[in-house]
Amino acid sequence: MCIIGLDRINLVLDVDGLVIDTSKLEESKEFREGNGLFIRDTAYDNAHRGIAHLKIGIDTDSSGQGAVTVITNDNPNKQAYESLQVLANVVCPRFFYQTNERNIYEADKLKQLDTLIPSKLEEKGIYVQSAAISKLEVNTNTDDIMIFPTMKLVAESQAKDGEKVFIVQTKNGIESIKVNKTSKEIKVYNKSKHIKDMGGKPEYENLIRFEISTSSKAQLETLLGKERRISGIFENWNKIQRWYRRMFKKEIIDSIIRFSSDTEQKIVNLLCGEVKPPDIVSAMYQNDIYLDYDIVRAAIKRYYAIQGKKRYYDTFKRIETRAKMSPSYQEKIGNIGRLYSFYASIL
Repeated sequence: MCIIGLDRINLVLDVDGLVIDTSKLEESKEFREGNGLFIRDTAYDNAHRGIAHLKIGIDTDSSGQGAVTVITNDNPNKQAYESLQVLANVVCPRFFYQTNERNIYEADKLKQLDTLIPSKLEEKGIYVQSAAISKLEVNTNTDDIMIFPTMKLVAESQAKDGEKVFIVQTKNGIESIKVNKTSKEIKVYNKSKHIKDMGGKPEYENLIRFEISTSSKAQLETLLGKERRISGIFENWNKIQRWYRRMFKKEIIDSIIRFSSDTEQKIVNLLCGEVKPPDIVSAMYQNDIYLDYDIVRAAIKRYYAIQGKKRYYDTFKRIETRAKMSPSYQEKIGNIGRLYSFYASIL
């Protein structure tokens, strides 16, 4: 389950000699707004600051064959566009599965993308010479329901780092977190619910996805080679996996370490002030401090060391006994350890 895999890629298709057969496009009008391909007239865009001509979307038919569907305005059946840029958002797992609930990591599947994507484009009437990857989206997944509470910890730690965090939350808790950084995006969300919301039937009931993407040209060239070709995914997959693990540690784990240390210091400061250990949880709520009982325990241990006392655990045990009376207790302990364990299990 915790296997690094590929999901979406964005492509800039070579427009040299591009031919679009709109008679074929007319046969494929099913599309999903904003989640596929579109063709951009760069000359029109530069002159008028707008996008003209054709719009393309993800294939949503029941075949599950994957990627490309197009909706078009009135154009001749065949027309060559010299000033167009074709931008593609391709959901790679759809070439092999009904949805992108699963990612793809198998060598044979990654290798097939180099022929499957151009072939699918041709089926839809789009003939191109080559394509360069402009965005790469990689993820890992888990159906461990105890990972759900860690989403709040991730959100809090990212916000503490000064990032702008976009959160979708319901009465059942946080459902998705998105952090947009320069040429990079981190997203943690309930993939099962996302599939249900789109009218699908997920294979797993509670699937959490940790998604990291990059649109940095320099980073993509490092990962895929100078040309950023589709074949570079298969050829450099080990390098992509190492990059994902490195980004997971840097952007998620290291952020949580900093946040936990900062939160622990805030608690110690309260204890060194006028707050007594038995009242620390109430004081944390009053001061809007994130509550995690692992951090509370570490803070009380530090406070007792400062005071020259040894039996901190008895004090924490009394706090914990009272906390266990709350139905939300399990969501407020063990989250740091769970994320460390999840990171260690990523293959």
